[in-house]
Formats: sequence, structure tokens, C-alpha cells
Amino acid sequence: MNKKIYILLTISILLPGLLPAQIDAGFTQYKVNDIIIKNNEVFPDHRILRELKLKQRGLLGSTNFTERLIKLDKVAIRNFYMRNGYLACRVQYSYEILDNNLVDITFDISEGEQYFLREVQFSGQQLFTKQEVDEILDLQVEQPYNPFLVQDRIQKLKENYADNGKPIVKIIDSVYVNNGIHLFLDINEFPIMRIRDISIKNNEIVDRNLIAREILLNKGEIYSRNLIDKSRKHLFDTGYFSNVNINTTNIDTSEGLLDLEVYVYEREMHHLEMNFGFGQKSDITNTGEPYTAMSLEGEWLNRNLLDKGHILSADMSPALNLNTLQPNLEADISYKIPWLLGFRSTSLLRLFVEQVRYSKEERISIGGVETALIINPSKRYYFKTGLETRKVFSEYSAIDIDKSQLQEETERAINLQFRRDMRDDFLFPKGGYTYSLTGKMVGTILGGTQDYYKFETSYTQYINLFKSVVLAYSIKGGHMAPFNTTDVTPKYEKFKLGGPSSMRGWDSRKFLAEKGTAIGKNVKLLSNIELRFPLIGRVGGEIFLDSGGLFSDISSIESRSIRFDAGVGLTIASPLGPVRIDFARIIDPQNAAEREKPWEIQFGIPYAF
Repeated sequence: MNKKIYILLTISILLPGLLPAQIDAGFTQYKVNDIIIKNNEVFPDHRILRELKLKQRGLLGSTNFTERLIKLDKVAIRNFYMRNGYLACRVQYSYEILDNNLVDITFDISEGEQYFLREVQFSGQQLFTKQEVDEILDLQVEQPYNPFLVQDRIQKLKENYADNGKPIVKIIDSVYVNNGIHLFLDINEFPIMRIRDISIKNNEIVDRNLIAREILLNKGEIYSRNLIDKSRKHLFDTGYFSNVNINTTNIDTSEGLLDLEVYVYEREMHHLEMNFGFGQKSDITNTGEPYTAMSLEGEWLNRNLLDKGHILSADMSPALNLNTLQPNLEADISYKIPWLLGFRSTSLLRLFVEQVRYSKEERISIGGVETALIINPSKRYYFKTGLETRKVFSEYSAIDIDKSQLQEETERAINLQFRRDMRDDFLFPKGGYTYSLTGKMVGTILGGTQDYYKFETSYTQYINLFKSVVLAYSIKGGHMAPFNTTDVTPKYEKFKLGGPSSMRGWDSRKFLAEKGTAIGKNVKLLSNIELRFPLIGRVGGEIFLDSGGLFSDISSIESRSIRFDAGVGLTIASPLGPVRIDFARIIDPQNAAEREKPWEIQFGIPYAF
């Protein structure tokens, strides 16, 4: 099937779930035609319209009209003005039903006077100094008074008290209006509280000791909301529970003591699941960038093997690479121990089989066993190290003799992975950064048929320029070499470029290719920069520039060998992340094949980086 046709078919499958459905439920359905804003002087129409759930008719149609939505939008406009200091703002609405079941809506706004915060005073604080309270509240005088922000900061102050042993604190706020808003906070602190007892309830299957070891507070210690939140997260991370509540009971303020009640809701310890969907998968050889695949995933799981909290799972995931239209397969059996010698980490033993077909002429099959130690305290930090033994069967078309060759190798390796993810949103980041480092040492004292080392590192940052416009850039580098200078590195491990997550002006892994076969190198350099911006509704746009190169070794790196491509893209927001189509063009094409195909169309989920 032609690649372009397949992309369009895939989008046609996804698109109905991304756009509002129009369902005839037996009653008249009205659509918004126009939204009129009246008597607004401070903010322009387009700024107010962004606050509304109702959207006027445009290129992608309009939203359904309901009384509930128009009432919500009335509140949204008033709240928007109040956030900007217009405390007396009033909003009225009316609507007119037109022909063809269309509706015109009018919002009439009385803006009123804008109020500024002139002064913040507080009294009664003991645990924190005045300067510390000021820093926690972070309320700027001579700025428009925002009552919602004030309540958020008061709640933040209460949370700081709760993090430092004082879960009970009363803060009464009052305002005095005199040429602006004067805010006064009366803080009433109760004594520092300690834990008298911890009780665990509603557990029938999971042993109490498995629950207790995830709780970061002990009897006699000072109460901490932060540690309670982390304990709740740790309990969720075990996979045993669908819900966890940790409540304070039997509070004695005179003695400064309270009890904690941990109430758990257990899940089924045995689990069988099948999922079909679209997503991003990693190249099993780590030679190229991640790719978008349509996959069917099946998993069997025992969450509490032998009633010791050990996890046994079996997974199988056949997938279709949507860029190469080639089938891939991943299957493994894993045994995990979530605690080791009293240390909260995961010990892993895994048997795996993986197969990827890059083209009709190139296929790699890998089977082996892995043992590893994983430290993953949160979604933002990940560390893994371990040993791996694997058998690699690589089949590829030899360029010089124009026929297929099969290569068999045995690898024994020490692996290392580290990742730090500080993005503000994992699917639609507007700020933050990610850093990763992977590496392995193959052979030498470990034996096997290969002796080399390989590592790859990357750094990505997201900068919110204004509103929903984001500038993102990524820098990646990789290097591999044999320990013995007379040896060569295996072809199946060499770096490749090209595709929807790397150099988008080239087809998948075909940045360097001869007779349709991808050529890999020992050194990779790659950088991407992209401007992301909203267009209409869930549709967004991209403008990007990619640059990169592949080299035999570090000494052969030269600037003239760096290639560039540029292009534009469209994205549609979905629960999986942005579904995107990128149109890329090679800058300064250097051969007939590159000149004959000026534009490369790439399909991906989610963003390229």
C-alpha cells in the first residue's frame, strides 16, 4: 500500500474520535453561528472569545449550543475579568435562533472599576518568619487584585504548614478598600503534631507489611503532608490498589498527637489485558530514532506472586511501523522484585524476543536474557543498570553482491540508562527540559563474539514564548567504537538517521542509503528546532529545521557534511498526544534521488521530540 494512502487511512480512523461528534438523538440540535461581545473596552473580542467553551462557526464547524454551556461561559467571562482586578464586573447574555438551527449569542459586559492590591499584612505567624510568609504568598502589590490567586496562595501557605508538622492552621482573610485593596491575614497556628499510631484498613489480599514499607512516616515522627503524598504515590506505584486514602484521625491538639488511617482498595492480583492503538515505539537496536506504530498489545500479570509483592508478567506486542509499513514484534517474560535488601528499587529478570523488519531486505531478530536494577522514584527520574546476554540474527542485503546475508552474533553487555524529565506536561509540553544518557559495554571480559562500546545522549528544552506558542529544540549525539582498533562495529548497531523523529526530509533510516539499503555510521549528530503554535480548535501548526550527520569516527566529523531540512506540519490534539503530519524538504539536495522527491511526508504520534 502506498505510504501516503496509508497515512490518510490512519488519520481517517483517528479523526472521528478527535472532533466533536454530531449525533441525532431525536431532538433538534443547535449550532453556534456567531458570538457577539458588547461594551467591552479593556479587552478585545478575540481575547474574551478564548475563554469560552462555545466557539463560533469557522473552518472546522462550530460547537453545539446548550443553555448549560452559555451559563458556564457567562461565569468564565466574569472570572476572567475578576482575575484582572475587575471585581464588580457583570455579564448578561442573550441569544437568537436563526434558520438552519443556527444560534447567534450576545454577551453584554459591564466592566466596572479595576482594583489593585495596595498592601498585604498578616499576624499570628510563629513557625515561619515574616520574610518566609511573604515568599510563600508571593503576592505582588500594585498589581491587579486577583481574588482567585489570593485563595490559591493561602492554600499554599497552609500546605507549607502541613509539610512542617502543623496540619491544623486557620487563616482568616479580610480586605479593606481604600484607593485599592488592602489584604489582611489572621494566622492561628496549632501545635506541631506527631504521629501516635498508623492503622492499615481494608486489605484482604496484600500483606500488611508490604503496605507498611511504602509509608514514609513512622510512629513518633512529625506529621508531613509532603511525605503522606509521597506515601500515597508509592502505594499506587505498587500496582496493588485502585485507590488509597490516608486520613488523620483522633487529633489531640493539647498533646500534639494524631493517628494516620491508611485505607486501601485492592485491585485484582491477576490481570489479563488486550489493547489496540497508536503510539511511539523505540527502535530495539537503538540505531535510529523512535517511530510511530499501530500495535496490538497483550499482557498477563500477577501483581503479588507468592504473596510477597513480587510481579510476574508476560507481554506480547505485534506492531506495524506506520512509516515503513513493516511488521515488528516484541515479547517478554519479566520477574520483578520491588524491594531489595530494604532498599526501594526494582530488581528485574527478563527473557525477551524482539524482531524488527526495516525493509524487505533488512531484518533483525534478537533473543536473550536481562537482569537489572531500576531506580524510579518518580516519572521525572529513571536509572537502570544491569547485565544482558543476547543472540542477534541480522539479515541484510549486501550492496556489493546484491543478495541477502545472514549474520549471527552473541553479545554480553553491561547496560546503563539515565533519564531526567522536567517537562511541565508529558504530552503537550510548554516548558521544562529532558536529559537522557544510554550506554553499554559489550564483550571484553564478558565474552561473546563482539567487543565494542556505545553511548548516546540527548538534551531537549521547551520555551513558552507567549500564550500557547512554544519554541522547542533538541540536541543528540551518539558514538560507538570497537575496543580493538583492528575490529569493526556490527552493522546492526550503527547509527542511522531519517524519519519522523530525526531528519524529516529523508525517509525512515534512509539519511544515508545505497540501493535502498540504509547505511549506518559510528558517530551521530542531530539537532532539531521547532516552533509550535495553535491554529483553530484542536488544530495546531509547526515550523521546523532539522540538521544532522553520520560519520565513521570522531576524527572524520566536518561541518560540510552536516545536512539540513526544513518544513511545516499540522497537529491535531488527541488523548494520545498530538497526531501530526510533517511536510519536509531537503535543503541543498545533492543527488538525483533527492532532487526528484522534493517533499517528504512524515506521520507521527506524538511530537518529534
